[in-house]
Amino acid sequence: MLTSLILRRRVSAVSKDEACAQAAATSHIRLLCYLQLWQIISFRFNASSS
Repeated sequence: MLTSLILRRRVSAVSKDEACAQAAATSHIRLLCYLQLWQIISFRFNASSS
């Protein structure tokens, strides 16, 4: 009884960690996309201003 409870808790903790890791990965990818967009926009702005 006790061991199954511990195992169940471990599984839920792992799934929570995975969810956090996935969220971090997606936000990281989003951040990279924003950075790339910003570089493109700033490059165009610099090219048009000079």
